[in-house]
Amino acid sequence: METSNATWTSLLMSGASRHTRIAPSAPVVEVFERGDRTVVAVYGEIDFDVAPGFDEALRTAVERSISGLDLELGAMTFCDGAGLGVLLRARRAALEADKTVSLCSASAPVERLLRVTRTHGLFAGDIGLEPAHGRPNGAGES
Repeated sequence: METSNATWTSLLMSGASRHTRIAPSAPVVEVFERGDRTVVAVYGEIDFDVAPGFDEALRTAVERSISGLDLELGAMTFCDGAGLGVLLRARRAALEADKTVSLCSASAPVERLLRVTRTHGLFAGDIGLEPAHGRPNGAGES
């Protein structure tokens, strides 16, 4: 697993590389600057096996960003609970640094995961996700 983490980290440390794949079935992640925001685009699956490396990559992206991250998850074909945990940890790290994590696009599987777990309202940026069970965003949350 150390190799995976090192590969994910090198993605964000190297100015030459714009994307990387840690294994044939692993996701491709592109990281680039757009103004004062860092864009992270994910293509493929984020699951338990690749979550530690993805976590390290997002932490590095948050640290290096000026005002936060814009997540482009429209091409993410799968995300399990481990992947969701990575996204939530990145959000917490950003908030602690007075930054934000915005969800700019999300695939149907990601939208479903965020609705079912009622976490869609935690990310800045509105991509039009409908709340779970017909409740307004934030209703019933403490």
